[in-house]
Amino acid sequence: MKNQKKKSFPCRVFLWLLAILLAVCIAFGVYVSDYYHTDPAAEDALVSDRFVSVTEQNGNWVFAPESPTAGLIFYPGGKVENTAYAPLLHDLAEDGILCVLVKMPCNLAVLDMNAADSIPERFSEVTDWYIGGHSLGGAMAAWMNLQ
Repeated sequence: MKNQKKKSFPCRVFLWLLAILLAVCIAFGVYVSDYYHTDPAAEDALVSDRFVSVTEQNGNWVFAPESPTAGLIFYPGGKVENTAYAPLLHDLAEDGILCVLVKMPCNLAVLDMNAADSIPERFSEVTDWYIGGHSLGGAMAAWMNLQ
């Protein structure tokens, strides 16, 4: 009887840990599925016009003026769909700044703080780069600058 208790205790601990892990995964899934979506009016800024070329590259949106003077890598806020920032970045591109709007996993910049690492090398015509963001994205962009 004593031997049976020893076998069942580790099994019960394992099952409890498995149940807790499952609950955490479900809670995380529910948490990240509730986010701010792009306003339909903002989707108009995702279209190229005669001043700005708008393309999607590897999930990131690029707002490219004809002759960029600088580049901006933008991290979206936590639980905000990245395309919600399209009007702002489209306007900046009209002023000559090449803007890259980064797509974050689960709309949380904390899950990919280093998303900006390979972006500048893809745009050799831009020599001066800046990084910024909104809310959680801004905090992760600032963290990137410190490293």
